[in-house]
Amino acid sequence: MPAGDWTVALYANGGVRLLADGRPIMEEWKNSGARRVTAPLHLDAARDVEFVVEQFRERASQTLLFTIEPAAK
Repeated sequence: MPAGDWTVALYANGGVRLLADGRPIMEEWKNSGARRVTAPLHLDAARDVEFVVEQFRERASQTLLFTIEPAAK
């Protein structure tokens, strides 16, 4: 990813957790309806970033959308 400030977003139902390079940057670990959850991410230099998304849902139907966009200035 290029260096800079980013907004990472998950649109999901159920509980979600997001790790970037093994560090938690988002934790909404509760059962709920669909919603958008965001977290800031700053990179001092361009580099590869490993993202891991965890999700749980008590029902069979799941929604999950993961996006990364430049942070608003």
